[in-house]
Amino acid sequence: MRLFAASHHGAAVHRQAAVFEALGFELDHPDASFKPRLKGYQPDPGLPGRLVSWDTFCATRYDVLVIECFEQIATYLANLRPQHPGAALVWYAGNNNVVRAYPTDRVKNLIAADVQSYYSTRAPNKVRFYPPVLTDPRIPAAPPPAPPQLSLCSLVNHHERFWPQAWALALRLREQLNPIPVNLYGEGAPLGPRSPHEALPAHSALLHAKPKDGFGFAVAEALCYGRPVVMPYAWTRNKTMADYLIDGKTAILFFHEDEAVQRVRALYDDPGWGTRCRAKAQEFFNLERAVGALRPFFENLH
Repeated sequence: MRLFAASHHGAAVHRQAAVFEALGFELDHPDASFKPRLKGYQPDPGLPGRLVSWDTFCATRYDVLVIECFEQIATYLANLRPQHPGAALVWYAGNNNVVRAYPTDRVKNLIAADVQSYYSTRAPNKVRFYPPVLTDPRIPAAPPPAPPQLSLCSLVNHHERFWPQAWALALRLREQLNPIPVNLYGEGAPLGPRSPHEALPAHSALLHAKPKDGFGFAVAEALCYGRPVVMPYAWTRNKTMADYLIDGKTAILFFHEDEAVQRVRALYDDPGWGTRCRAKAQEFFNLERAVGALRPFFENLH
């Protein structure tokens, strides 16, 4: 069976490719000709599967169309079904905002990594799963040792709608934690963009300053590297990440910023952070678990 996967960035296809292959699909994904239709899409020749043009997409018989649905490409969904009326359209909802941006009654199947999207959509055929972050070849088999100097990193982007709130929190904590470094990475941030694979191993913890994230790949990757996550407790409520961000075990979830400052300063008093974070990542973000959750879903599509 052939599957077409579209995403606003190639990393998401990377993360799902091993699952699709384990389910017996041949994987296609967009090349540069899709960029005008997929706002912000960057072709990645290193992705597994086959790059296809818009014309090839229209001419190929696909069994399943999988869309990682962020607001930037929500309108693209409407163009897919007429080209492939027999294909099952699967909506991979990793961001709750799109539930409000697209009429979900037109999407009949839903894979959700965001608990808010999962419960708020009207799609009748749904499955919730955790992406297999550990299958990413860039993540080491064991977490790197914590750097000798206590430091935090924060991955923020100015184009996101919650940028001002995230930026303000990161700056306040950076000032209050001084001289402990809090390095800000991302588009428009002082140190520029960095992937989690570059930033996380060099720091002691992730300051996750994204109030609207439901799942959060950066959070999952931080746990994979054995790094705890620092964020306000309120930002985890009713979110998928509440399943694996456990206060005092894998995360520092704070109610007040002065509490966060005290607990971060004492981070190295507990040598078990890395072991606990890595164990939680192995429990949730593995290929076998993802395939087990998705196999019945895809078997029942036709």
